[in-house]
Amino acid sequence: TPGIGTSVTFYLPRATAAEANVYEREKPPLNVNGTFTSPLIAPENFCILVVEDDPGVRQSSVAQIKELGYKVLFAEDGPGALALFTANPGINLVYSDVMMPNGMNGPELADRIRAIAPEIKILLCTGYEGDTPNLSGMAQKITILQKPVRKTVLAAKLQEILRA
Repeated sequence: TPGIGTSVTFYLPRATAAEANVYEREKPPLNVNGTFTSPLIAPENFCILVVEDDPGVRQSSVAQIKELGYKVLFAEDGPGALALFTANPGINLVYSDVMMPNGMNGPELADRIRAIAPEIKILLCTGYEGDTPNLSGMAQKITILQKPVRKTVLAAKLQEILRA
């Protein structure tokens, strides 16, 4: 109503106990403080470069990855990430958003980094439902996660990629 406001009502179906526990079955083996237990790889031996233009999403991603025990560097765009990557030879994996400003998106960044280090592990994420970017060149062998990424899903995917 003009001058008064809007009222919205959501009607959601009630979840059963079995449905409420569905996410518990997806968790990888983590100990109480969120770090990995054997026989998984030791995360403290790996450095991950997080590339995300949205400050809130970047902060959340960096915090999640640090909580998992990895060393983390971060950049807000492709050119900044490329500069960090060339200055830090110890980076093992690049975790980047697909859509970014400043003339270099995630797949383009992946191609540029793989031109320098062909064996580098790349993990892309996108917030656009059903939007799989057109990957060309070296970026074709890349895993893409859908945002928002739950910590358990990210933990399992990082383990899988770093072990490969």
